[in-house]
Amino acid sequence: MLQLLANLLREHPRFSKILTNRYIDLLTHSAPLHDIGKVGIPDQILLKPEKLTDDEWVVMKAHAKLGERRY
Repeated sequence: MLQLLANLLREHPRFSKILTNRYIDLLTHSAPLHDIGKVGIPDQILLKPEKLTDDEWVVMKAHAKLGERRY
């Protein structure tokens, strides 16, 4: 699905120079990893249907650092 979207966006003048075949290949291989750090976030925060509290939001924002350390 991501590859299809990227290929469609490549037809737009704003993205045509950026979305090369190589770029799309890298994008489709790396995109699934973008939130890998969320595995370190407690489920009661990650799955909370209501708005997060300020303290919960601090924990949620830590997922990028957690992912960096895991990868």
